[in-house]
Amino acid sequence: MRPILYLLLFTMFSCSNNVNLYYYCVENRDGVVTEEFTKSDYYTADQRGVIAYESQLNHNKTIIRNWKFPSSKGRIAEELDFSFSGINYISSILGKKVININGQEYEIIKYNIDQVLSQDEESNKFFVKEFGIILETFWKRNFIQIAEIYDKSNTTIKFLINEIIEDQNFMWNQNNIGSE
Repeated sequence: MRPILYLLLFTMFSCSNNVNLYYYCVENRDGVVTEEFTKSDYYTADQRGVIAYESQLNHNKTIIRNWKFPSSKGRIAEELDFSFSGINYISSILGKKVININGQEYEIIKYNIDQVLSQDEESNKFFVKEFGIILETFWKRNFIQIAEIYDKSNTTIKFLINEIIEDQNFMWNQNNIGSE
């Protein structure tokens, strides 16, 4: 079933310049998988390194989300203001972690997205430039993780996600953590 789904997603989005990664995702609530869905993401970085990110969730309906993130070369706690659909947000770098897999280094950047003048809607996005957002946390024990990426090394992705999940402080702490 999944290979057919990937083929359909690839065919559907291959003509578009706005999508470059196709995912099969699972949502976990209190440690239990509650949803499975597909996601397609597109991101670019400008000359300053600011990342513009679009994520499209495909489940019972299509949900499009847009974010901007400070440059990955930025400092911990660096913030960036942006708007999407008339709503103001602040994104910031909460932490960074480098993982070495078979001699290749992967930098995981933990971003926080906060809707201005709103409570309890914050989320964290764990971004790896080679794979995009591989994990999103919402409130403790609720998260979305990538299960598979079409045409990428899923073993590497699973290892990176496991490294995040095993480091509970890096995964859940809302304070600025990590190295600069």
